[in-house]
Parts: sequence; C-alpha cells; structure tokens
Amino acid sequence: MRIRSTSASKRALIEAATKMSQIIELVCVTGEDCLIARVAARSVEDLANVLERLSTYGHTSTSIVLGSMNRGRRCSR
Repeated sequence: MRIRSTSASKRALIEAATKMSQIIELVCVTGEDCLIARVAARSVEDLANVLERLSTYGHTSTSIVLGSMNRGRRCSR
C-alpha cells in the first residue's frame, strides 16, 4: 500500500500504522508517496478496514501481489 500524507499528519500515520498487526513492513520513500506499507490482510474486509483506518491520514493506493518472481534475492556488490 502506498500512502501519501502531509508532513503534519505523517507522525500520526506512522504511529497508527505501526500499531496495526496487518502492517508487516513500513518504509519511508521519496517521490509522490511518503510511505509504503506491506500489508498481510486475512480477507478483503480486513484490507478494507486497514485502508479505512489509514486513509484518515492521507491518500492510499493499493496493489495486490499475485506472485513473486525472485523471492529472497539480494543485491550484491
């Protein structure tokens, strides 16, 4: 889930997201969005609940992973 918020609501967004068991990873990014959350939802209703709760802090956009093409691959130097 990509999340775009204002700087005024970013701290509250991070606090809310880190308390949600469905959020398994939260990273800060540059660009249009300010955060990307990796969500593990049990159902469509569970995902809708996460979206509803986090959309109070900004604009959310979701994509659903259908499969992984290179699971566990690491960047090498």
